[in-house]
Amino acid sequence: MLSQLPLELVDAIADLLPQLSVRSLSLVSTTLYAALFPRLHRAITFRASNEWALNILDVGLFLGDSPDYRAAEILHYTRQLTVKAPIRIARFHRCVYNSNFFPPATSPRGLTLGSPHEPTAHSGFLESLSSQIHQVFPRLEPGILHSFQWHIGTCIPANILDAQGYFVHHQKQIRRLSLITDGSCPHAGQHLEGLPCFTALSELEWEGIQHPSEISALRGCLQQNSRHLKALSIGFLSAENPPSRCGYADIVDLFSPSLGDGRTRPDRDGYPILTSLTLSRVSFPSALLPGVRRSPFRALQALTLRDCPNELHFLQLLARSSRPVSLRYFEISSDYLRESGERLAFIAVVEFLLSFRGLQYLYLKISNFPQFLPGLDDAIHHHQSTLRGLIFHERRLMAVDRERIFEELRDDVTVTLPSIPRILRQICSPIALGLCLRPASARNLLVSLPIRSSIRILHLRFSGEERIHHGLRREIVSLLQKSMDRWPWSLPQTFKKSKAAGLDFWPTRKASELQEFVRLVQWAFGPAGLPALQILAFGDFSHGDRYREQQVLLRRKRPDRSSDGTSHRECYTANRAFCLADIDKNSFWDDLPLDGLDGPRFLSACPSTGLMESP
Repeated sequence: MLSQLPLELVDAIADLLPQLSVRSLSLVSTTLYAALFPRLHRAITFRASNEWALNILDVGLFLGDSPDYRAAEILHYTRQLTVKAPIRIARFHRCVYNSNFFPPATSPRGLTLGSPHEPTAHSGFLESLSSQIHQVFPRLEPGILHSFQWHIGTCIPANILDAQGYFVHHQKQIRRLSLITDGSCPHAGQHLEGLPCFTALSELEWEGIQHPSEISALRGCLQQNSRHLKALSIGFLSAENPPSRCGYADIVDLFSPSLGDGRTRPDRDGYPILTSLTLSRVSFPSALLPGVRRSPFRALQALTLRDCPNELHFLQLLARSSRPVSLRYFEISSDYLRESGERLAFIAVVEFLLSFRGLQYLYLKISNFPQFLPGLDDAIHHHQSTLRGLIFHERRLMAVDRERIFEELRDDVTVTLPSIPRILRQICSPIALGLCLRPASARNLLVSLPIRSSIRILHLRFSGEERIHHGLRREIVSLLQKSMDRWPWSLPQTFKKSKAAGLDFWPTRKASELQEFVRLVQWAFGPAGLPALQILAFGDFSHGDRYREQQVLLRRKRPDRSSDGTSHRECYTANRAFCLADIDKNSFWDDLPLDGLDGPRFLSACPSTGLMESP
């Protein structure tokens, strides 16, 4: 029946289906497979599976397994090209991680970092990557790529994004460019001079910036695309480096065109259709005066600020602007100790939230803020009728020794802000709630809240770096097994002890916390718990699978009592309402009733460390 439909109608149906369903539909008949073939291969990803051998991509595997005509046919329909690698432990000098172990610097080849021959090693590494990528480029149709993502986390080889590179000459009209590079590399900033040649970008993302040459290339690219950029994400390598060392003064200098006399002025047109802006570790001026500089982001709907020096002054500017923004999404990770100038700058968050209405998603991670934050409950109450998602994660400096001499930034798992329970009682009907609390405290807080009937995602957060050597995931699964009668399945391979990267895990010291979580699970999915709950998450879900051993994800069984289609051989016992979930499953979020909430974005919001920040 479906095979007899016009191809236009089949294509329209496919527009409404998730990718996994489209793939299943293509298997119905050869006619449907042929009709859906271009859609199935619209996006292609080449990977380096090992972050200690980043120059081994699966390009050869793809070309070797497919006949020449089949590979050419697949790449003919490719519109989105991605090259990626895991970024877990290796977060600096990644260009030295290749398949050839470096001999000592005293050897004739001497290729270790810092040796006289190290530039040769770096050049050889990039040439190895380049030779593989350039096997793909000739098979692509010129001018047809919409998106290119370089997510290897290394320098970019020559002849890709430089002035003589493939993209400048053959794919100049791409609309989305996403880069993850390693600014810590001694050779960073090379082969990027072609970026200002792109003039059709609507989305630009770049993480790992540090070198002045990278700043120059970014500034030129922004100037060429400011009028049609819709989404922009900029992430510097570290907030600790003085901006002048990176080649820019502050964000005003970064976003404004330079004049001949060295002064800068805001672009008159600004970024008229920019709706989403993410800034990570980007410096703001220490004083932003309303009326002196207008915000160029008039159409902004989503704003994310992560560990940006003087970011609270920027919020004050937006709040006091004659044309304040009206956001639907606001995420901020701020450390009050990093702020300079005005003593009461911490109330900038409150002032900003009170300057507009209609916010739907508010994600806050605050560090070292005063324990009494005046006006926060009023600011959130200001958006009570529209707020659908709320995250509150508090961190502060805590003593780590008996003498209380040494301090480290740690999660504060107590409700230090007395207004938080009052805030939660005022929100009308949030569907997603993320809190940094012990499981027992979370249950005590939620049990008396009327909003618990509307919560569909509950995330108990903590910072993965604090527990990087604890196999929390494995321990909780073990406790769940013991707490259930005759659990009929053994642990699958994904929950066995991880040997990745040679890491070992030892039992968590706070065993009682895990027992609290098991009791919370049983209550939340039980008849007296959270009736609308679909997802219960525990741990740190930032940066993909970096903290895999600190992630636990449970979901409610479907009405037919089935699991979520993960690789588990069985679900829990028949009388249980929940099952373990696999977040890596592409279809995991497809059938969840979340009313438009971006589940992965919610779980990964407000990371405690930068993507390329050294551990």
